[in-house]
Amino acid sequence: MTIYKKMKRILFYKILIIATVIASCKKIDLPDPVDGPIVFSAAVQVNGTAKKWEAGVDDYYMFSEFQRDNYDVYEFSGRFQQENCAGQCGEILTIRIRDLKQTTGVFSGVGDALRVDGNYGFYSLVGGDTIWSVAIDTVGYRVTFDAGESEFATGAGAYTWDFGDSSTTALLDPVVEHTYGPSIMDRQVGLTVSSNNQLCSGSIVRTVNPATSNPINQDCGLTLQVDSTNLDTTLTIMALPVGAPPFLYSWNDGSTSQSVEVFSPSGQVSASVTLTDATGCTASAGLATLYVPGIMPAVCIARFDYESRPDTVHTVGFEIVPGDSLQFSGVTIEYTDAEGRFYSSGLLVQPPSSYFEILKVEDYDLNEKGQKTKKLTVRFACDLWDTAGGKIVFKEGEAVIAVAYP
Repeated sequence: MTIYKKMKRILFYKILIIATVIASCKKIDLPDPVDGPIVFSAAVQVNGTAKKWEAGVDDYYMFSEFQRDNYDVYEFSGRFQQENCAGQCGEILTIRIRDLKQTTGVFSGVGDALRVDGNYGFYSLVGGDTIWSVAIDTVGYRVTFDAGESEFATGAGAYTWDFGDSSTTALLDPVVEHTYGPSIMDRQVGLTVSSNNQLCSGSIVRTVNPATSNPINQDCGLTLQVDSTNLDTTLTIMALPVGAPPFLYSWNDGSTSQSVEVFSPSGQVSASVTLTDATGCTASAGLATLYVPGIMPAVCIARFDYESRPDTVHTVGFEIVPGDSLQFSGVTIEYTDAEGRFYSSGLLVQPPSSYFEILKVEDYDLNEKGQKTKKLTVRFACDLWDTAGGKIVFKEGEAVIAVAYP
């Protein structure tokens, strides 16, 4: 065999060996095949809304990494993030786990740091011996009242509000915002509506608690309705109740039935009633209109709902505490929402209800950097904050991630 042929054969075997080695190195930082089982995923309730990430779906990848900080403590992390998203990136979830020791020399292994029976707390940015805090104080409540469901026989006129705290206003717009103080107490809020030609008016009084955080419908309430029969001789006004029966009625003329008959010659008539249901909830309504025998009068009905939100201030402070810059086995969970807002569990101290557990640890393939990895099954719950002190809550978190190590 000639030297040339021997060199060709040696070159062929070298190429074959290199191809075999490359084929045996699987990358983690690639999406799972969409037609196969999902390997890496995460699911969590974010402020009560379910969120989910799956590697291989919607261009999400499982990125595995490690780093060594200034205190010679390694940190192992896994991150769900889209790749090649060209500025339109989706939400990002990152889980970081610190080693349980310092490494000043050669890394001795990751087995003790990532274990099912490990004692994992949440890392906090203590800044030496100083821990920063953000106090969120409620200084009042902003309540938006909406009378858009009110009825007018001849076109909307004015909306006159009594907010139950000695404040009143009259507007042509059915929506108004009012600010209450921090006291959590019921307010008797009244609304009177009148038609644009002053032929009728209607009123309602409801119990409003400014601290209510969501739109509600009053537990009890009522509207007034005019009976269209016997209009030649009488005007019958009926109360239509909402609440828990039985109902008690107290009309302005002393009547206690569900309806009242108004006897009047042609002219302005009015009636008002207070309703009490079986729970003790009360509501009031009134109606005034021009009555002409034989003709259905114009009717105005006042209705409103409301939505409240706290008016808060953020006070940034700090407290001197025994420093623990090492924070062995400390966990940090980071989240970037769809609008690009960044949240971290490490900005403040976690409440007692927070937890992080490793349920399963498995060896896994090398990532694209050739680094060794572990596949972790974890569960978690924690609070996260942005730099302005805004908070979100993670609950019922579960994930299968990969982390790299030296």
